[in-house]
Amino acid sequence: MRPLLLPLLALPLLMGCSTTDDPNKGGFVSGLMGVSGAYDRRQQALDEKLQDEKDITTQKQRELERANAEKDATAAQRSVKEQKYAALQKDLAALRKRVKDAAAKDAQMRKEADRLNAEISDIEARARMAQRSPLSDQDNQK
Repeated sequence: MRPLLLPLLALPLLMGCSTTDDPNKGGFVSGLMGVSGAYDRRQQALDEKLQDEKDITTQKQRELERANAEKDATAAQRSVKEQKYAALQKDLAALRKRVKDAAAKDAQMRKEADRLNAEISDIEARARMAQRSPLSDQDNQK
């Protein structure tokens, strides 16, 4: 009976050992459990995890593509707006030059008008003087 008692006493000790589905971490008991389908369950779990990671990668790739497309569209819009801005700046510079030229011409015209007004005033003053002064003898003989 003694030889039979030793394996029976060892059995609870073996069952008390921690077991895992990972064959790399288990001992003899884990190896026996692996034969019963634990390896297949572990492989299936790893395959599912791999598929989940592939799905996440695909989703992130699509997000990246959308972000890149949005970036390209924004860059194109910015380029168009920058071109419009440059054209407006050019038009504004041309208008400022026209205003400056017109102001210079206006100043020149005012100066000419002032000179002509002064000449008119001078002529009018001489005409008034001539009208007031008595006629000389030479003027009467005519």
